Amino acid sequence: MTKSAPTLLAIALFVVAHVAAAQPAAVPPAPIPPPPPASAPPLPPPSATPPAAADARPPVPKPAPELEAFKVFLGRWRCTGKMFASPLAITEHVVTGTAEGKPEADGFWQTFAYEEKKTKDHPGLKLKGFWGFDQGVKRFVRTAVGNHGEWDTGSSMGWEGNKLVWIGELSSQFGRIPYRHTFTRQPDDADKPAVREWTHALELRMPDGRWVPAQELTCKR
Repeated sequence: MTKSAPTLLAIALFVVAHVAAAQPAAVPPAPIPPPPPASAPPLPPPSATPPAAADARPPVPKPAPELEAFKVFLGRWRCTGKMFASPLAITEHVVTGTAEGKPEADGFWQTFAYEEKKTKDHPGLKLKGFWGFDQGVKRFVRTAVGNHGEWDTGSSMGWEGNKLVWIGELSSQFGRIPYRHTFTRQPDDADKPAVREWTHALELRMPDGRWVPAQELTCKR
């Protein structure tokens, strides 16, 4: 008896299915590995001075330009004037002396040496000190010591026209006394090439608040 076509088709499908089942499962292809990373460039050798450290260096200090105003006192001067009756002198009398200014400490300060001649009426005086410009508080400062054990400190806002006024305290055997020390230059034009003379006048403040003149001298080349 001859098998029908549907039967033959079923037998064929059955055989194909068993053959396929007998075959090993297909192995998926292995993934392609990524290319190796490019080698990093070599690090530069360490710098002797890192740029940040170099930038952090403080600027080189320079003398304040305001000190130019004190050049009028440089050099040697001869002074004449008088002492007035005050806590510093019993009677009024004539005084003569010398003054000399020099730049100091690479131009950051100016030294001054001031002497008054000793006479029968005057005990004489020798002072040495510094003055300059405090760049922190923006004002002129000074300090001085003398041959009678006295010393003083003071400050000033600088020249106003032809006048320079120091305000401070003088400490001596008479105690601490506030003072006002006024310098006047001639000519009064700061643009003139040279100052011919200058005058300094010292005033002391009494306990009752009065200002009394102590001395006034004019100094010339």
